[in-house]
Parts: sequence; C-alpha cells; structure tokens
Amino acid sequence: FFSAVAMAPRALECGGACPSLEPISAKPVAASVPLTDHCGQPHTQALMAMACVLVREGSCSLPYELIHIILEFSRPFLGKKIKTLKGHTGPVLCLTVYYGHLFSGSDDTTIRMWQADGRCSRVLTGHRAAVRCMTTWNGRLLSGSGDGSVRVWDRRGDEIKALITGHGPVLCMTTMKDKLFTGTVGGDVRMWNTHGDIEKQMLGHRGTVWCLTTFQGNVYSGSTDGTIRMWSAAGEPLREMQGHREIVCALVGLGKTLCSISLGSTLHTWSLDGDFLQQLPCSKDRCLTVLSGKLVSGTVDGSIRLWDLDRPPRCRSPTLSKGLHSQYVRKQIKAHNGPVVCVAAFSQYLFSGSEDGSIALWV
Repeated sequence: FFSAVAMAPRALECGGACPSLEPISAKPVAASVPLTDHCGQPHTQALMAMACVLVREGSCSLPYELIHIILEFSRPFLGKKIKTLKGHTGPVLCLTVYYGHLFSGSDDTTIRMWQADGRCSRVLTGHRAAVRCMTTWNGRLLSGSGDGSVRVWDRRGDEIKALITGHGPVLCMTTMKDKLFTGTVGGDVRMWNTHGDIEKQMLGHRGTVWCLTTFQGNVYSGSTDGTIRMWSAAGEPLREMQGHREIVCALVGLGKTLCSISLGSTLHTWSLDGDFLQQLPCSKDRCLTVLSGKLVSGTVDGSIRLWDLDRPPRCRSPTLSKGLHSQYVRKQIKAHNGPVVCVAAFSQYLFSGSEDGSIALWV
C-alpha cells in the first residue's frame, strides 16, 4: 500500500477536471451517512476539502483499494499497529519513506528496504559504522553514518557514490533546495553543495550538534550545549534560542511553530522569530515527528505519544507540575519493548523504530 498511498495526493489534485470525482465544499464537511458502497466499510469521519474527495456512487473507475485510501486520507490517528518489521540486529536509529518504500538505518551498519507486506526486499551495505540519519535530496536517498560518510542511493537501493567522506561521525542532516546541512561532534554545522564540496562552516554551538531541521525557509540546529540556533538558508547566523537545560535531541516544525525536546527534560515551542512560547514536561520523550498536523513523540519507555498542542492550557507557567502534560497528550500507546529511538510519518501512517531492533507501522 505504500505506493498506493503515494498516489493518493496526486489523485486528489485533479479536482473538477476528473469526471469521476466530485470535489466537496471548501469547508470541512461531516459525512453523516456512512459511505460503504466502495468496500463495505463505514466511513463517518469528517472529510476535508483539500485532502479528500467524495466519490459518486457507481461512477468512479478507480480501484476500490485506492478509493478506500482517498476516503481515509484525513482520518484521525487510531493507534492501531498494522505490522511489526524485524531484521536488524541492532537498534533502529532512523526511518524514512522513499519512492513508496520504507527505509531503516541501524546501529548494525545496514539500511533495510521494506515492502508493504513487511518483507525486507533488500539490505544496503557500505557503511562501516552505525547509520544514524537519512533524508531525501534531489530524488535520491542520503544516509549519514558514524563512519564519517554520507552515501547516496537510488530508488532500487543501489549505491551511486559516497558524497562526503572524512566528515567525522554524521549524527544528523537536513536539506534545503540544493544544499545539504550536516551536524558535527565538534559543534559546527556544515553546508555542502550537490558535488560534495563544503561551502560553509556554521560556527556557534559549544557542544555536539545532535539534531537539524529546515522550517519556514530557515535551518535550525539543536546541541548538547542546550541551545538551538537559527540560520538562514545561506548559512548566516540569525539567532540563538535558549531555554533548555539538557541536550536538545529533536526538532520539528508544526504549522507556524517550532517544537523542540531536551533529553529527560522539557518540550518547548517557539515562534518563527525564535521567541519562546511554551514549555511542557516530557521526561521520557526523545524523538519527534508530525502526523496529520499533530505532534508525535517517542519515549524511552517504549511508548509513542500523540500531542494536541491546540488544547487551551490551564497553566502557562514555565514551572509546570509533574504530569500536567497529560492535558496535551491525546493518546499514548505502548509500542516497543525497548526505547523508541526514531519516529517518521507518511500520509496517515506512523512508523516507529526501537532500540530492540524492531519497527512498527501504525494507523
């Protein structure tokens, strides 16, 4: 179904040009009557105009599997585990979806390519140390490793080249247009071009750069020094954001807000200008992603949490009492036997990777 899900957004873009699909109104519309004709399963959730289309009974020639996906495109996260993927012999450190396949990087030095039925279709080898991060760039898959290299792979899993070597452990990376940004143990962020040439060293952190993200045209880096730094797309320093007392271990953009977590401490939200907005306790959370407009975190006790930061808080004090975060946590699920190290989202699907070597797929 990964390839089918990837097709769904393109199918939705046809709007009124497709004679078999009838766009619904520009406002959210609640489907008061279950839509069951296409597959026999009820669908009563709200249908969003920009994410779903209403299929006319008997007039659509699309396969029922794809219709089912289209109608379910904006449904809420249910927290239902579909599959558990096993094969890695070490902790799963990173996940990404690329050309309809899930790719996982592990401490066992390999990358695995997974089919929708849960089979591992290919094991990608070449790194000599843990595969710590992955991203996509210009239609290619990039992997960063503790061996100091960034390697480039095509959609079949064939290695094209080692783009960067001799870097030192590559702990994190992100891309923006034709630039690649990597974080270093030494505390600098490095900007590279598509040829693997370094174009700028971005200095400022006093500790290891643990996480990177691009958001709203800027680059953000989180460090073991407890700070977040905002950089322009050209690598110029814009602002230092202070507030965390521990390692900043994850960053993600959510709407017009940047979210950050520090290891064993707090979740912070920031404005686009880098101003502090809110602090929540999250003593067990260590990784972040965004699923259908909601924040998702993975915890050291093997759980995943779905947050709702739009809920009106009862208290905005920076000294929040223990457990007060529960008013923002919509759902918490025991996911793995070991700590959740990485989470990734694709369409309405959530993937979680654990120190126990397993990967779980959720809806």
